[in-house]
Amino acid sequence: MSQERFKAFEEAIFIQLKKAMDTNNTSSIEAKKLATMYKEWLSYTWTTYSAKAPIGLVTMYLEDSRFFAYYDNRVGRGGGAQFLKDAVSNFLTK
Repeated sequence: MSQERFKAFEEAIFIQLKKAMDTNNTSSIEAKKLATMYKEWLSYTWTTYSAKAPIGLVTMYLEDSRFFAYYDNRVGRGGGAQFLKDAVSNFLTK
């Protein structure tokens, strides 16, 4: 995947994150789509995948203020990183 397509897909994830957050439900269809897109996005750079890896990564987003701020800034409101973590927990760890 080209760098341009990778960045465009990342942007699509943030658009989906906003849509999912609008539902205020981390178990919604929109949240499931978000988690699925996030998994696909990770697969472009990870050579192996395990169900534990994405939850570890999004948990790190909450523990590192730089990632926390990045996600919140990209969605234009607080709670972006937390919502992503919860959606990933609901759909990618089972």
